Amino acid sequence: MVIVMPKPDIRFHVWVGAFQYSIQFVADLKKRYGEADKDKLLIRITKKCAEPIQRSTALHEIIHAYIHAHNHDLKEVTKEEKFVRIAEGLFHILADPRNTEFTQWVIHGTSEG
Repeated sequence: MVIVMPKPDIRFHVWVGAFQYSIQFVADLKKRYGEADKDKLLIRITKKCAEPIQRSTALHEIIHAYIHAHNHDLKEVTKEEKFVRIAEGLFHILADPRNTEFTQWVIHGTSEG
């Protein structure tokens, strides 16, 4: 008997600084919409929620990846500095030409969501 494993549903690769994360869409994540695995450079998003929530969740997980990639200790800075660091990081990720397909999906969505 041959067991055929389903091919992972990876729709995007996103550069977060020097690290390339894969964004995988999965059937279920229990009670979460998404998760970031910093060791595997993998972000998982559930297929069970509407596409706008998937897009928002992807940004949320990308922020986690950015904070990890840049070793930001946000406990030691002011509230305003936290927002500045996160906003700058998110801007760099979305403006990175290697992330054009991801950025377009986040902004405009697709019929595949």
